[in-house]
This record gives sequence, C-alpha cells and structure tokens, in this order.
Amino acid sequence: MPFVSPVSSLSPLGLSSFNWATWWASQPECVELWLKDDAHKNDDGNYVGLRNGDILTIIDDTPGAETFQCPNTATYIAADTDNLWFTGIPALRTATTANLIGFDFIRTIVKYQDNAPNSIVAIMILSSDIGAAKIDKLHRDFWLSIFWSGVWNDFGHLKSNKGLHKYYWVLEYQNIYDYWVDTLGGVAPSEADNIKYRNLIRQWKDIGYWDTRDRLTVTSIHTNDVGEALVNWKNPGTGDLEIVLNGGTMNFTAYEGFQSDDNAYIRTHYIPSVDGVNYLQNNASSSCYLRLDISENSLVVGFNGTYDVGIQPRYLTTCLVKINSGSLSSDTNTDSRGMFTANRVLSTHQDLIKNKTRIINDAIASIGIPEGEIYLLSNNAPGFYSKNQISFWQVGAGVTQELNDNAVDIFEEYMDANEKGVIT
Repeated sequence: MPFVSPVSSLSPLGLSSFNWATWWASQPECVELWLKDDAHKNDDGNYVGLRNGDILTIIDDTPGAETFQCPNTATYIAADTDNLWFTGIPALRTATTANLIGFDFIRTIVKYQDNAPNSIVAIMILSSDIGAAKIDKLHRDFWLSIFWSGVWNDFGHLKSNKGLHKYYWVLEYQNIYDYWVDTLGGVAPSEADNIKYRNLIRQWKDIGYWDTRDRLTVTSIHTNDVGEALVNWKNPGTGDLEIVLNGGTMNFTAYEGFQSDDNAYIRTHYIPSVDGVNYLQNNASSSCYLRLDISENSLVVGFNGTYDVGIQPRYLTTCLVKINSGSLSSDTNTDSRGMFTANRVLSTHQDLIKNKTRIINDAIASIGIPEGEIYLLSNNAPGFYSKNQISFWQVGAGVTQELNDNAVDIFEEYMDANEKGVIT
C-alpha cells in the first residue's frame, strides 16, 4: 500500500533534518535543489540552491499561490524537457504553484504535502531521467504520488489533489487552457475533459503528427460559450476559426462540433501560400472529421482558385478531392462519416484518405500552392454549403499511411471517450 504521511504533525519541511536533500543535491542527475523555507532565502527573498547556490526567483509570493522562475541559462534550458520552465522557443516562463503540484514532471521533482493546502517543501531540477535504481528512493524522499512514473509504486503517496493515475503536463494544452479561461473568460473544463485534451496532444506529439500541423482545431469540445471551440490549438488567439452566419445559423453541440443550417460557414483565416509552414506544394494535407452521413453537392473543406484544395465526401455515391492542383479526382464513397484527408506527398499524385483507407490515389500533378483562404462547410466562393457536422480540422504537411492511421486512431479514441465516435 502507498505511504500516507500524517502531514499535519510534521514540521514545515516534513523532516527534522535535511539529509535526504543534501544526498539528492550531490547526485549527478541534480542540476539544483531548493528547499522552500525562509532559512534558504537570500536578502532579496529568493531561494538559494543547495548544490550550486543557483537562485529560484519568486515572481509572486502570495501564500499558496507562489510563482517562480528558474535561472535562464543553457543548462536549465537543456534540462527542461518537460517544457515547464521554458517554452519551446525557448523563452523563460513562470511556473505556478498549481503547475508544480498538479502534474507529474520527469525533470522537475516537487516535494509537497499530501493533504490540503498541499504546500511545497522542495523543488529539484534534473539534467537526466532518474534510473530504476533510485526510483523508490525518489518516491520515498519526495513523497511522489503513487503513479508519478506511470505505474504503481509502493513508496508513493496518496495525494489529496490527485487521483489514481499519472498527471501529464502538456505545455501546448496549458496554453490552450489559459487562453480559454484567462483570455476568453470561459469556464474551466472538468478534470476529466482536461485529461482527454492533454492526452490528445501528448499522443499526437509522440507520433510526430502535432509538430507537422500548421493549424489544428478540435471543435468537438465541452463548450463554445465564449468561442472556445473555434480556437486554433497550435497558436491560441492567432488563426482561430470564424463563423459567418450569412443569414443562417451555425449550431454547436458539445463534444460533437458545428453544423450549418445550409447558409452559414466557417472561415479559417489560413492562406496556404502565405501561412503555410509545413504545408508545401508537394507535401501537404488538410483533414476534417464529420459525424453525419449526408449526400450533398458541396465541399466541406475548400478553396477554388488557380491552385485548389477541396474535399467533397459524398454526393450520391461519389467523393471528390483536389490538393495543390486545378483538377478534381473522384471515386466511389457511400458514407460521409469519419476522418477525410486531402493528401499529397508526391508531385505526381493527389489522394483522399477516408479514416485509414486511401479511397482516391490519382495521377494529378501539383501546379502550385493555393493563394486564397480555405473555408470549412463551403469554399471561398460561398454558394454551396455543407450541412454536415464538423468535429475537427487540420492543415499542414502530408501524411504517410502510418502517420495518418495513428493520428486517426488517437482522435477516434477521444471521440469514443465522449461517446460521439462514428468510425466503426
């Protein structure tokens, strides 16, 4: 059974001596270790490290809600593979108490009390992962949660602020969350939803999908009360989707997405020739996840110009695709539900992938990168509108069969978790 400490009877640091702290500060993996008590503050009120005397700067000293910055040096940037102290730019960021005690970091080890107010006792930053020989001692000395490493550890602690699973930190999701709640003023998602959203991004990152997308929006989230379901997940607040009512209505259903009444459509504010980074002439894709089986003579993703991109999932029994070309390719399709991807990984061919099956592979050469904005549930010359329901959209680099299949599986797992999946 995990250890449960009677923290109310402990001293502020939880132990009568600092032998555990000095031992860890001497280990080769340790970059620095700070004890969070007044005895280890300098004259400026910041914490002084035990190993090298490096400074942990207090940005906000509000009790229970302190925020911190670590030293802004190459050593700390290299150590921070969690992206807690630095963004991927890298740029120094401020770590909050909620961040530090709310997640199970690999390179930042946080010792904090098991019960409310879950006060922080110590913070250690590592230059490399802790090996198996020291894992038990790390759990015991730092009171880590029982699933800190992703598997049960008998020396772990039950934490009042955590359930029985590992709490992954995903900086990209934290940026989305902060934008939803702090910038838009939305209601915070439930913890169950937070876990789903983090896992989506974490798994997409693990397979190499996330980093090769220029824009990505999951419209099938918990709410759109203040525009949350329109946010560009790759860069919240920049390139967000925009609903154009056009005399109609756009209906939003939680965990399902947006559906037009046959007049409204969605602007992406994405012009491939201008905004494309991963999207290239001979290496490009755009995808949408649709929940309804509808026969309609309209595009769900589209730009018509000299160089086009478009997806028509089903009109009667025919589907259409074009990407970086001026010509449509067609084949048979009798169900418009699922993930549809207009894909190009060669100069000579354009493809349409439905879920994990390449239903069109046509020898149509690329002739350029679209020079106008991609629209959703219509095209850039609105007149034919889709009444399908869109749960997801992305645009970026082309996908291999393996990358596509893994990305589709990850999103369908998310949709199934919400009991809204349509892929059988």
